[in-house]
Amino acid sequence: MIVRSARASRHSTHLSRVAAATCLTAVLLAGCTASSEPSDGIASNASTLIQTDGSLGSLRLSPTPNVSPASTWTSITWAASDPAPFSGPGNQYVFGGVPWSSGSVLVGEEAPLPSGNVEGVVWSSPDNAHWQRIPNTGGTFSGAEIEAVAATGSTLVAVGDSRLEDSATTLTPPIGIAWVSSDGTHWQRSPDDTAILGDIVVHGVAAGPSGFVAYGNGLGGGAALAFSTDGFHWKREGADALFADSNVAAITWTGRGFAAVGSRNVAQPSGVISQAPGPAAAWWSSDGQEWHQSDAGSTGYALESVQPWINSLRAIGIPPCFGCISPPAEWRSTDDGRTWRQLPPPPTPNFTGSTAVLVGGRAVSLQDQPLQVTWTADGQTWKVLHVGGSPIPDSVQLVVAADQTVIAMANVTVGRPNDQVDMRVFAGQLH
Repeated sequence: MIVRSARASRHSTHLSRVAAATCLTAVLLAGCTASSEPSDGIASNASTLIQTDGSLGSLRLSPTPNVSPASTWTSITWAASDPAPFSGPGNQYVFGGVPWSSGSVLVGEEAPLPSGNVEGVVWSSPDNAHWQRIPNTGGTFSGAEIEAVAATGSTLVAVGDSRLEDSATTLTPPIGIAWVSSDGTHWQRSPDDTAILGDIVVHGVAAGPSGFVAYGNGLGGGAALAFSTDGFHWKREGADALFADSNVAAITWTGRGFAAVGSRNVAQPSGVISQAPGPAAAWWSSDGQEWHQSDAGSTGYALESVQPWINSLRAIGIPPCFGCISPPAEWRSTDDGRTWRQLPPPPTPNFTGSTAVLVGGRAVSLQDQPLQVTWTADGQTWKVLHVGGSPIPDSVQLVVAADQTVIAMANVTVGRPNDQVDMRVFAGQLH
């Protein structure tokens, strides 16, 4: 899942599009802002079963699957992390994360107020309990927002865009940037990012055994992809015709290849691209370099996310009744993203504001309003966990899963002058 706040970006049209879609489905996400008031842990009967049709229209899955052995759980215990690494003189935002070693790495930005240039931020934890904010040595992260991070083997790659907002700075189109690390602590900027990623507004990155795929939109319009085996040296994908007049919203590694989802742009008779969501579109690749069109049917609206799901892939799209308050459309693929089918809407959208991560082939969902945590082994029967430990705020979202621990974060309003939003991070131990 792409964990993203509602902060505005002057350059990112993709972010504006996602934020608009999110607000249109506000009944599911309970609005676009987070509350600073913590909720007490809710003790639930662990044997409670919730039967669904398997679609769960409001459940959004983290982009990072976890491969620990499946377990049977009855409870989750939350522990609040030290807030200091996630506080600062500006607004703090977490945009994504990935399991790493025995802990996790989170990425995002700090936006100074009332003015100034944004600084990309990386947070690292060796155990998901103790966090540090990685120093911005030599200005490596200055003037940039870090959108996403992915890992394969012993390499971490983070991607983002330049973001200069100081009133004294002449604004230029955003420049795609990549950073590489072998330990989550020491980061280097790719020397190829200006030449290769410089004309891409980068939205995200996916990792597989063959390397990394960065994706976004070209400055001239249409989707744009770049591939790297090591995160340092990039090359543009030679599939511009395949992705022409398209938007790639998300890419994931399926276990056997890459799957991408997005939409087709629709031009009005005047030639202006419509602001309404275009038809759903999808693509697949076995190696991240040679891409093929997938069959996404002809009836659905834009797809906004794709995640590994239980024995399949799961994509979420704009509701069929664009502009209405309804659950987002949900899709499934059982052939690594080559073909997709749209599911019927759930009879009761009772998983309002949910986010989820995979843990050992099972999905764990954190539901907001009312707060509850559930898990499923088949996507249809959900078991409610007893919740204990530290109270967690409203609108908290799951970010990543690492072994039997899930990491959740929330924006909190701190109310200090020129510092309105900080992050709070919680580790939930499954029992």
